[in-house]
Amino acid sequence: MDEVRFIFCKIINKYFGFTEKADSNFNDISSDKWYAEDFLIAKKNGYIAGDELGNASPEKNITRAEVCVILARLLNLRKTK
Repeated sequence: MDEVRFIFCKIINKYFGFTEKADSNFNDISSDKWYAEDFLIAKKNGYIAGDELGNASPEKNITRAEVCVILARLLNLRKTK
């Protein structure tokens, strides 16, 4: 089953109890989208960084690699030699 990024952000925010929001959202997320608040929270908590253009691609499917990067950020995992 494919998961889109906005659903993953919703799940992460709820699981970790994140509520604090960034002052501005990613460039590709308009304030009228129901998931806009979840991306403000994701941005503030630093687990979604966006691409080089400042986009989060909220309606794009999330890859396993992206999930791993996000979980590593959330759990403060470090790369070992």
